[in-house]
Amino acid sequence: MRNFDLSPLMRQWIGFDKLANALQNAGESQSFPPYNIEKSDDNHYRITLALAGFRQEDLEIQLEGTRLSVKGTPGSQKKRKNGCIKGL
Repeated sequence: MRNFDLSPLMRQWIGFDKLANALQNAGESQSFPPYNIEKSDDNHYRITLALAGFRQEDLEIQLEGTRLSVKGTPGSQKKRKNGCIKGL
């Protein structure tokens, strides 16, 4: 009877479960930033986006067919001061 040591081969499979999970979840769409869609009546909806650091003037909203696009560039921000942060 022979014994085979398969441990060198198994080292190649470390982390494969992460790859398999990533491939399995690749089809799921993720959305960023978070948003809410509220229906106000049969033909009207309200979309709320969580856009930290943006003002309404910084956003460009376009409707192309059935696709709504929101593009933003942050406006002039106040110059940040250099400083130290003390931990909690």
